Amino acid sequence: GYDAIQHFAPEGWYASERADARRVREVKQMISALHERGLRVTLDVVFNHTFEAIDKGLVFNFEGLVPGYYYRLKTDGTYWNGSGTGNEFRSEAPMVRRYILDCLKHWVTEYKVDGFRFDLLGLTDRETVDWIARELHVLEPSLLLYGEPWGGGDSPIEITSKGMQRGQGWAVFNNHFRDAVKGQVFEARARGFIQNGSHVHGVKQGMRAALDDFTDAPAETINYIECHDNHTLWDRLLISTIDDAQITAEDRRAMAKLGAIVLLTAQGIPFLHAGQEFLRTKGGDHNSYDKPDAVNMIRWAQKAENHDVYEYYRGLIALRRAHPLLRMATAAAVREGVKFLDDDLGLRVLDGCLAVQFTDTTDADEWARALLLVNPHRVATPFVVPAGEWRLAVGAGCYAQPQPYALKADQIVNVGRYGAMLLVEFRKQ
Repeated sequence: GYDAIQHFAPEGWYASERADARRVREVKQMISALHERGLRVTLDVVFNHTFEAIDKGLVFNFEGLVPGYYYRLKTDGTYWNGSGTGNEFRSEAPMVRRYILDCLKHWVTEYKVDGFRFDLLGLTDRETVDWIARELHVLEPSLLLYGEPWGGGDSPIEITSKGMQRGQGWAVFNNHFRDAVKGQVFEARARGFIQNGSHVHGVKQGMRAALDDFTDAPAETINYIECHDNHTLWDRLLISTIDDAQITAEDRRAMAKLGAIVLLTAQGIPFLHAGQEFLRTKGGDHNSYDKPDAVNMIRWAQKAENHDVYEYYRGLIALRRAHPLLRMATAAAVREGVKFLDDDLGLRVLDGCLAVQFTDTTDADEWARALLLVNPHRVATPFVVPAGEWRLAVGAGCYAQPQPYALKADQIVNVGRYGAMLLVEFRKQ
């Protein structure tokens, strides 16, 4: 759980029997079954704090073993609380650092997990994070390591933040991209690119894997627009546009699809929150960690109600998996292959719109080029596009076999209100 005290042991609440070792066997069986179905398993780990509090008589292991050693203490003997939950695990202490690494190795070797997501990674000192990444990648080079590059309050250490991961083999959540796409999360009424075409610069940085922001490689950025914290995307769209009577429910659904196509064509690692693909709602709750199932449950009926959105996500994921052009592996490939029609190619793009050309520079894709056009405005908008033999891969829906598209002589493509198109050009044989 979130307030861990035994990091090596799986939680027993989900096991068929809590009082014996079946929890261990069943977790291993679960991971093995997921692997057999082609799914990798990333374990969410919490090493920024524990449930102990010696001042409250909550002593379970660390404080009983060496009081004061495992936690960051102020000069008056009280805990630092950069986690916002009572204490901070002292990752810079040699035996704490060793404990964290030994635990992670245990989950890799015994349970065969494929990666780790670090809660409040900012509170684990940079030296420890770099050391962990080196050691774990010797053990298993394919491990995915990423985390939240911030804390939850004041801390005595330098926060392990965005940019510190450059070239070190781990990644961080890209909250800059998240806020540019849908609006600053701590200002509930704030709008972003998909609501009104604002923050285009931030979206562009995300489309290029944040190479001009804080990364050295696409695999260092976790691109997302929704996660367990803060509002779901659908709730945010409702709250941020509720005072505009001209925006309809269908407009909001279209905005959600704009978020999907921007996220799943941005270079880097895309991250989806469960239910995002069918407009999950938590009834407007922005911090539901302690709320009941009535708030946090996934309502599967919404998948049927919003099946068009679900199919849109499904189609985009299939296109991304099939085409390396949408998931370039190196910074050089991104810099050479991702160009903006206005900034780089000299074509006029109306304010608040996004037009991106992706070029396969590796000859690995059957697509030679792809062209993303996004119109986050309430009126149809024309785009002037490069000449080419374009076919339509994404319009109202996604097409596994791109449809013929007749480009007008003036090279203008009209994109409807709150709409997006992905045009592609096949490589000539």
